[in-house]
Amino acid sequence: EKLAEEGREAMDQGDYSRAAERFSRCLEQDDSLVYARNNLSICQYALGDVEGALRDVEQVRAVEPQNIFANCNLLLYYQTLRDVERSIEQLEEIEKLVPQNEQDALRLGLALGENHRDAAAYEVFRSAMNQFEWDERMLYFAGIAAYNSGQYGRAFRHFGELSKWEWENSISLYYRNLAQEAMKEEPQVLWLAYQYQVPLTEAARRVSVINGVLRQGPRATRRAFLEDAEFRSD
Repeated sequence: EKLAEEGREAMDQGDYSRAAERFSRCLEQDDSLVYARNNLSICQYALGDVEGALRDVEQVRAVEPQNIFANCNLLLYYQTLRDVERSIEQLEEIEKLVPQNEQDALRLGLALGENHRDAAAYEVFRSAMNQFEWDERMLYFAGIAAYNSGQYGRAFRHFGELSKWEWENSISLYYRNLAQEAMKEEPQVLWLAYQYQVPLTEAARRVSVINGVLRQGPRATRRAFLEDAEFRSD
């Protein structure tokens, strides 16, 4: 247990060599520890040993064929090796998997969404919110997947709910407004990335607007924050 915790801490710090050493020692003591082998596989991948990562992930799948982390990692490894045929086959396989907890759902939904299986990703997130405890990440990803699969009304509702959780955060408000516009007319943005941030083009535009107002002086700045929807968070 101590070795595993040290391994996780090393991974969080980006020290994959030390993490790999700790997880290897864990497995020397008990080679049935699936989570340790999954993490060792990720460390090997991060260190550039894709073949070693493949060997360990296949050992996990031999014991737990439905292990979501192992199957999603396997897809990543095939893509890194540019093995198109196996990547397509593995993507089809992970779409059949059923999450057993919130973390499984997040991992699976993101793997599907990042590979443009957005409708399938949305079903994973939507189902997870009906079955498991979840936080704002799940709500955000559900909104992104809904938007990307053309379900703009659902995206609007998810981002609206998220904005109530994080009223001071303009990211959810930006996406809510984007979904609202898409419900009325041709969407300005066809596909949204799953990273939790405003797109760089929008961030640059906002900086430009703010700088323009600041140049007009304190009175104009105060008026903008009181009256201009661009500056309000409601």
